[in-house]
Amino acid sequence: MEVLYKGFEKWEKPEYQKTARSIAAFTTSNNVNQNVLTDFYETNDEYASDVITLSYIDMQALTRMNEEELLEQQIYENMERILEEAPLRNGFFPKSYNVEEQEYEYDEIVNIVDQSLVALYRAQSGGQTTAFLEFIRKEMDDHGMVFGQYDIETKQENVDYESPAIYGILIMYCLAANEEELAVDIFERLKVHQNSRNSDQYAGGYSVYDDDTHIFDNLLPLLAEQQLRKDELI
Repeated sequence: MEVLYKGFEKWEKPEYQKTARSIAAFTTSNNVNQNVLTDFYETNDEYASDVITLSYIDMQALTRMNEEELLEQQIYENMERILEEAPLRNGFFPKSYNVEEQEYEYDEIVNIVDQSLVALYRAQSGGQTTAFLEFIRKEMDDHGMVFGQYDIETKQENVDYESPAIYGILIMYCLAANEEELAVDIFERLKVHQNSRNSDQYAGGYSVYDDDTHIFDNLLPLLAEQQLRKDELI
């Protein structure tokens, strides 16, 4: 919905706005449980999930819905509260919040995609992210990279892979947190995963192996690079 509104503003195509409003109307009519937007709506059994994954709480998109009078104020405030009041466990954010039990839930093995998105959304709305920022800074200082998953208790990596998508999100997070130097350092590591051979048909792409890649491993780095260039940091 947020992307469609941005498209409407850029290209003035009314069908984008119409579709955005349609998405918002369905979501707020069906995906609400305990005055909270939750993960999904089960159409066959007609029920909304009792869980909201914190990395889905994009406050910029929700603010847009609220300003367009597509989201009730109480729901907006509940979403904001769930994101901002999430208690850390050993420096990591919860994975989700159960609206019926009214409690946060944590993964024993944390996914840094989820963690980075929560940090980004909190930073964009002025929330506290210091512990996560210091964790990322330490990983870059100690290893020169950030891995895809970590043990929540030991803070040791649980996998040996990196992700261009994660680096893209982390760059945008660091920029939102006014950590420009760290954003540039992460960008330099991101470039290691880019296909730099100009003669290759996939030149400029990220993590292309055997004619295969993931779209999020390319779009998120592109968004991050665009923002870095806009801020004249690269």
